[in-house]
Amino acid sequence: MALNMKYLLCVILLLISQLSYADHSHQFEQLEVRYSVIPTTFISDKIAATYGIKRKQCYALMKVSVFNTEQAGKPSLNTKIDGKIFSGLGEKKRLRFRRIQEGYKIYYLAQFKHPPQTEFKFVVNIHHQNKPHQFKFNQTLFSDNEPFSASALLLYPQRLS
Repeated sequence: MALNMKYLLCVILLLISQLSYADHSHQFEQLEVRYSVIPTTFISDKIAATYGIKRKQCYALMKVSVFNTEQAGKPSLNTKIDGKIFSGLGEKKRLRFRRIQEGYKIYYLAQFKHPPQTEFKFVVNIHHQNKPHQFKFNQTLFSDNEPFSASALLLYPQRLS
């Protein structure tokens, strides 16, 4: 019986984590903004080397992509993105986004250092065609060597390869 309950709990957590991961988007008129924040240790050595990302504990990477939902195929948009993160301890950091283009895909990366197991408030500004758009969210960041709890599974449902 206990084994069945553990199995059921794992399945429920897996389903919730996939739904949680899919919710990382915002809609602003014709713009769809998708984002994620992950520990840099989740990124492969090859990808980190290609994009100059530090793979260290207590470093995170935010990825933002902006799409035009009114055009066929929802193409990536070239836009300006900036942001800030605030810790519960009153610390504030500026997010410096770098534009990356791979063929027709455009996305923006910002890397930052953080203390382990800290909740941050993220404020991200999208500036497209002289129109500002802003979204906010909270996320707790863990270092890769910390034991994962059920809540951590919701934050990091999959690793990048």
